Amino acid sequence: MNCSEFQRVLPEIIESGGNQEQEAHLANCTVCSDLVRDLRYIAEVAKLLVPMEDPDPRVWDGIEKTLEREGLIKRKHMTRSAGRMTARIVMMVASMAVLQCLQQVLRA
Repeated sequence: MNCSEFQRVLPEIIESGGNQEQEAHLANCTVCSDLVRDLRYIAEVAKLLVPMEDPDPRVWDGIEKTLEREGLIKRKHMTRSAGRMTARIVMMVASMAVLQCLQQVLRA
């Protein structure tokens, strides 16, 4: 088995483990074993993104101030709630991007 064949069945391997041939390839190929290790880690960490509770308003205030300092938003044009909404959108987009990347890697 080569890397290309292994990576075609990678989602199945990650979900349920591999057969003897796939396990042998994984044991002898550092590229594929590193990939599987990284994907398993990403999958575990991604689970933490889903059940997120709304943080304390001070967190959003801190994010808002950071965005202002970096020039990404202007205070005079935004109210506090709009700043919090911007910060929430940024966090959601970032979370969705991580999940999308994970899905694409698992499908490859």
